[in-house]
Amino acid sequence: MAPSEASPLISSAIQQSATPEAHIAQSRRRTILLLLLYLVFLDLGYELIMPAQTRVLERIYCRIYYDDHDYGLHGGDANGGIDERLCKVGVIQSEVAMLKGWQVTLDSIGMLVFSVPWAHVADVRGRKPVLLLLTSALFAKYAFVQLVCFFDGAIPLRWSWFSALHTVFGGSVTVATALIYTIISDVVPENDSFLPGDGRDDRYTVPWSAHKRSTNGLEPLATNGPWPGC
Repeated sequence: MAPSEASPLISSAIQQSATPEAHIAQSRRRTILLLLLYLVFLDLGYELIMPAQTRVLERIYCRIYYDDHDYGLHGGDANGGIDERLCKVGVIQSEVAMLKGWQVTLDSIGMLVFSVPWAHVADVRGRKPVLLLLTSALFAKYAFVQLVCFFDGAIPLRWSWFSALHTVFGGSVTVATALIYTIISDVVPENDSFLPGDGRDDRYTVPWSAHKRSTNGLEPLATNGPWPGC
């Protein structure tokens, strides 16, 4: 059949062959965007919560210490608590450092033990279920620590060490990082990638760009305390 004015400029065969490629490219961009948002969510949450959590722990230890040694110092700050400068004594800081140090140690032991098994599960059962599981476990970990702090020393702060059990469910941050890099490597073809360092390889630049952007501008937040009323 001879072409006419109503004939399409691109044949249907070419259109059909181009449609799957366009769909794959769109799906690839959507996956990378979701991973970018996931990294921003994790990094931003971690960078915000850690300085605030340290100050809350310090404040609780400070109150307990001065309850026993000099109760008259209560009410020294605007919130009716103890002046933060008085909480910088060695006894209080050593308690905070020990609590956080053992927390890091227990978390690290859990990650060493459970990272490889959960990485294997991700290869066999799929990466998305493992990523969702460990994200839920991380949320439960930080929620439990905040719950312990909520009681303001009525229960021992060392109970927060039990939050290291979150590594049993997913392997924690090490598995999350490995899965993110693996997923990016899967969705970005090698022929679209370049050597790391020239700024054009999505498999390398996406995670680092997300981390950099998620932490920009957080420093001023440390000047006004962990949160209002603390």
